[in-house]
Amino acid sequence: MLILIILLIASFFFPPLWIAFGIYLLFYILSAKNRRKIHVENAILSLIRTGNTDTVNFQNLYYEPVQKYAIEQGAEVQWGERSNPANDHMSFFLKVDDEEYQVFIHKEHDGSVSISADPKYTMEKIVYRDRQRLENLLKEMQKDSR
Repeated sequence: MLILIILLIASFFFPPLWIAFGIYLLFYILSAKNRRKIHVENAILSLIRTGNTDTVNFQNLYYEPVQKYAIEQGAEVQWGERSNPANDHMSFFLKVDDEEYQVFIHKEHDGSVSISADPKYTMEKIVYRDRQRLENLLKEMQKDSR
């Protein structure tokens, strides 16, 4: 962005720089999707590579670019209460180093983004564990009712 400003100011003094300004502006606009993808992926990969399974708030990321990235990865937006748009959240699966992770994204009230990433097998174990607990609870309730 700084280069665009410098080229714009310099082109008033040296008119052929208008061509360079136009070319760089076109490049800047066309590469926006790739720059967004790199920025969001770096945040998610840093979270995964550190092994952090907690939710981390990224102050330098805004929800809109992260939302676009997540939709490109196959996420569906799960809208929160209509009166409180800060409740927007979504999840999608991302494959990193032959391992699949479920990435959860949540929009904070200040516009920043909280992200967590859990290995898919962990999520399946949690569901299986909770299912086992529920089955055991139902068995105990049936025994008590007799």
